Amino acid sequence: MPTDQPLSVLGLSATQEAAYELLVDSPMSTVDELAGRWPYPEPLAPALAALAAAGLARATAGRYAPVPPRAAFDALLADGWRRLHREREETDRLARDRVSGGGAGPVEVVVGAEAVHEHVARAVASARREVRRLGAVGPEPPASVATRTIRPDPPAEPGHHVRTAGVPLDLCLVDDRLGLVPADGDRYGGCPALLVVHPSELLRALGLLFEALWERAGTPPARQEPDRLVGLLLTGLTDDAIGRALGVSTRTAQRRVGAMMAAAGARTRFQAGVQAALRAMPPPASPPR
Repeated sequence: MPTDQPLSVLGLSATQEAAYELLVDSPMSTVDELAGRWPYPEPLAPALAALAAAGLARATAGRYAPVPPRAAFDALLADGWRRLHREREETDRLARDRVSGGGAGPVEVVVGAEAVHEHVARAVASARREVRRLGAVGPEPPASVATRTIRPDPPAEPGHHVRTAGVPLDLCLVDDRLGLVPADGDRYGGCPALLVVHPSELLRALGLLFEALWERAGTPPARQEPDRLVGLLLTGLTDDAIGRALGVSTRTAQRRVGAMMAAAGARTRFQAGVQAALRAMPPPASPPR
């Protein structure tokens, strides 16, 4: 099974992504026709069914065709926002239970300016591998720890570890152990408060949110290929066919595809098209309140 997974941000397994690549190479094929080209021991039919359920494939008269990942990414990211909104409501409920004497859960509440400051500083100082931040939550970690930050405004000193995008909430993720989320002080007597998220599905959802935003944040416009070229590349067309569709020579089409692959750091044409499509995604709308 291949290890490169450019569509892992959409929640696909390695088997499902391999099935999608097969569809791109052999569109409008039956299951039997696809099975004849399937080189892996894992069964193909369940992977095709999962792609159809995720909106990445459609079946017509017994034949499967791929759907460009951008359309599916819109739907999946919107669903992710809805799930995150529900998780935050559950977090508030757990936090209220904990403050009022309820049992321990995945969310700890720290109340009071001094306590919040000390808890954030101690958590960030405990980092061993990486600190990921949305907004400007917490101090700088130890020099040996990697950092990635997404800010709503361009940093004074741009770097590969800082990207610019709208952020839906302030967040600090310490390794994969802790999530720090500033809370609405009005819920806690007007005092500054902090939600500390311990290992749980909520912490995993926060990590996936960061990675999805990181994939799309701060891409210079000069590196984005025209949408039409991305779409043609994702359909699996040859350079000659792409050139005819764009009204350019095969050599020009080869040069544009090569530039896209180099800009994306991709080893295959399929990876280049997927990464370009994901980088071109607009920021999602804010979840309903």
